[in-house]
Amino acid sequence: MGRQLNIRSDKASDIARRMSAHLGLSSTRVVEEALEAFEQAHRLPSKRVTREEAASFRRELLALVDESNAKRTRPLDETELYDSFGLPK
Repeated sequence: MGRQLNIRSDKASDIARRMSAHLGLSSTRVVEEALEAFEQAHRLPSKRVTREEAASFRRELLALVDESNAKRTRPLDETELYDSFGLPK
C-alpha cells in the first residue's frame, strides 16, 4: 500500500460512501476520480498566466464557439473535417 490520506470529515465520508454505492466503485476510486476532476478544473495552463487571465481566455474561447455554433444552419458533417484517409483537412 502506498501513501495514505486520512480525511476526517463526516460530510466527505458520507458523500464518498453514497457515490461508491451508486456507481459500484470503491470509496477510494470515487475520491481519486473526484480529486482528478477538481485538479483538472483548477489547473492553470502556465505559471506565467494568472487565474484571471486563464478564466478570461476560457470565456472568450467559449464565446467564439457559441458564436460559430449559432451561425451553423445544419449539423457539422464528419466529411467536412476529415479527408478520405481520416486526416484533418
